This record gives sequence, structure tokens and C-alpha cells, in this order.
Amino acid sequence: HHILSFFISLPLPSLQALELHDYQGRKSLAVSVVGTVVNKSISIPTADEADALFKLLSPLVKDQADQPAEPPDPDDFEEEQMMMACLVDLFRAPEPDQQYMVHTEYVPTSS
Repeated sequence: HHILSFFISLPLPSLQALELHDYQGRKSLAVSVVGTVVNKSISIPTADEADALFKLLSPLVKDQADQPAEPPDPDDFEEEQMMMACLVDLFRAPEPDQQYMVHTEYVPTSS
């Protein structure tokens, strides 16, 4: 829990400093963080924590302006997306209202 708490507790300027890293650096950090969260089954109990986590994981969630034009390695991409899918299962709030908020704000639905 300490790694996630550390990143979530960072003040906004510190999170913005991550943007100083290139795409590969941000992606490597994102892969490391999501891997740790998933492997240690760290619960994400609040929408604020989910928001902070998704900011860190943005290179795995959406296209980045500085990412390479060539497609990612299919095996790496599959592994990263599998970890992201496992992450959704870790959104476990203690109260039903909080659980609803985390899922409706951060889990994509098909429209």
C-alpha cells in the first residue's frame, strides 16, 4: 500500500513534474505502478485515489502527444492492457455510494 499511497499523496506540482519525462519514461513508471498495484491487490477505495492513479497511468490509458508513431509491441500491449483490466477489479470502496462513484466516474461503459 505504501507505493500507491506515496504517489497518490504527491502534491499536484510533483505529479506535473512527471510530464517532464519523455513518453517512454512515463510509460515505464505507469507499467511499474499498475503492476505493483495489481500484484499486491491494493484496493482503490475512493474516486480521488482512482483519479490520481489514472493520472499516473495515462500513458496506458490514452494516446500521448509524444508517443512514437509506430504501434507498440503486441505482446507488451496485451500484457499492459491485461493489467489495466485487472486494476478495475481493485476498485473496492467501503460504502456502496463510494463504489458507485468510483465505477461511474472512472470505468468506461459502452455507449
